Amino acid sequence: MFKTLRKSIRRQFLTGLLVVTPLAVTIFFIRFLFGFMDGLFGPALARFIGVKIPGLGIIFTLLAIFLVGLLTANFVGRKLVVIGEALVTRLPIVKTIYSSSKQLIEALFLPASHAFNRVVLVEFARQGSFVVAFVTNSTTLEFPGGEKKELVSVFIPSTPLPTTGWVFLVFAENVIDLPISVEAGFRLVVSGGIVSHPGLHKLAQEFSKRKEFFLGPVEGPGRVKD
Repeated sequence: MFKTLRKSIRRQFLTGLLVVTPLAVTIFFIRFLFGFMDGLFGPALARFIGVKIPGLGIIFTLLAIFLVGLLTANFVGRKLVVIGEALVTRLPIVKTIYSSSKQLIEALFLPASHAFNRVVLVEFARQGSFVVAFVTNSTTLEFPGGEKKELVSVFIPSTPLPTTGWVFLVFAENVIDLPISVEAGFRLVVSGGIVSHPGLHKLAQEFSKRKEFFLGPVEGPGRVKD
């Protein structure tokens, strides 16, 4: 009876943990984000009006971002941004941080960038071992003799923080396209593989129907041999 009670308590505790932990992480992130945004202008506004109003700094920050975007939309604003970026990119350390942050934001939020539009598998670490990666760019290499091959750059995110990772240059023939969305791919990475996707199961079933799934320089990595 004591063993049954202990198992029941453990099961209920784990069930509660699965509910509370994601909620706690979400609340922590939102509090951090709001606290950061409120802290940008909140203290200055409190000194200016003589009273501290929670959330006023957030409203002012959002308004400031909107006004910057509105200013940048015209000719004079764009020129000021170009001049400002020219000054920033001359500073050694600041240049790297600013350029990387700008490129990441453009890749994530600008539809025209077409970044992270494909989820693929790439051989990594050793033969027969694959990681989930995202295609970020592509180019064509021309070899002596006129042979051309497509070379793609893939971003291999780390778990559980997909904002860090590695960038590989891989021949297009050596990647396997996954039949899942980019959002599903990021969920798979962040969860450490716990949150799977039916597309992965379909891909595995497709491979299981073939005689051999092998890696080799002749057929090319990621090719299925009939």
